[in-house]
Formats: sequence, structure tokens, C-alpha cells
Amino acid sequence: MMSRYLVTLLNDLDIEIEEQERVKKVVKELNITDNEIQFYLKSFQHYDRNKDNTISTEELPAAIQGCGLNPTQKEVQRQIDRFDLNHSGKIELSEFMAMTKAVFEVHDASSLQRAFDKFDINRDGYINVDELREVLTTRGEPLTDQEYRQMIAEADIDGDNRIDIKEFILNMKRYDVL
Repeated sequence: MMSRYLVTLLNDLDIEIEEQERVKKVVKELNITDNEIQFYLKSFQHYDRNKDNTISTEELPAAIQGCGLNPTQKEVQRQIDRFDLNHSGKIELSEFMAMTKAVFEVHDASSLQRAFDKFDINRDGYINVDELREVLTTRGEPLTDQEYRQMIAEADIDGDNRIDIKEFILNMKRYDVL
């Protein structure tokens, strides 16, 4: 049965009926949770810079880098070939959800450490608001300072205004992306 969250989300999104059906199918087949849906949608919207409800070949490298990977152009093309099921040359939401789910399923502890390290620019073992801003600004549309602070606050369990590796992993689990 489809969750109320997904029904509401699909009604609110400006996407074609065919794509809505593909999203429903992906969610069902891959057992994607509401938390994962929320995470994938926010990520998709972040990397869809021109807001055309697709991620182009130009936008996709940043999206893959956001998963903690550093793809070559050949690897980006391989992802498009693998997940662009309707052969549009772009990645729609349903395809992005399937791709992101697959990427996170293969992440092990060392992959999570590498993802964390991409944000921990000064290598002090923590991600602070300045590092978060620097990394995310280079990978998509910049957010406001308040939004960056809010992201840190939501992930910061011990209240020290920064994220350590344990908090990073716990938050990945909290949002069901592991």
C-alpha cells in the first residue's frame, strides 16, 4: 500500500502522470521508506539546478559527488546508461531514486568515511557549518546561512555545533539512507 506521504508528495509535484507511476513503482519495488523519499526528493531538487524536473548530464556529476563519490565522465555516462530507463538522456525523479538507493546500498564503512572526509575539509574529524557551506555550494545551489546552521543543528547530537563521524553515520541511518 502506498503511504499517505507519497500520495501527497505526488499530488504536490509538477511531474507528468507517467513519471508519477514510475515513482510509485520504484518506491514499491525497492521498499523505499518515507524518510528515503524525503531525502531523495530534497537531493533531486537540490541538484536539478534549472528546475526542469530532470537531472541533466551536466548536473549528474555533482549529484553523484554528493553521494561521496568522485566519478569520471565515463562513470557518469555508465550511470545514465544504467538508470535512464526511458532513454531520455536525463535522469527523472524515479530514476534518481533508484540510482541513489543503489549507490547507498553499496556503501560500507570505508565509503561512509570517504563521504565524511569530503566534508571534513580541515581534517579535524568534524564537519562544521563553514565546511558544509563550502562543499554544498560547489555542488549545487547555495543555501542561506540559516539553512546551513539548521542542517548542522539537526545532525549535531552532542550539541557542539559540529558533526563527527558517529553523528554523520547516525544521521544517515536516521534518514534511512543506509
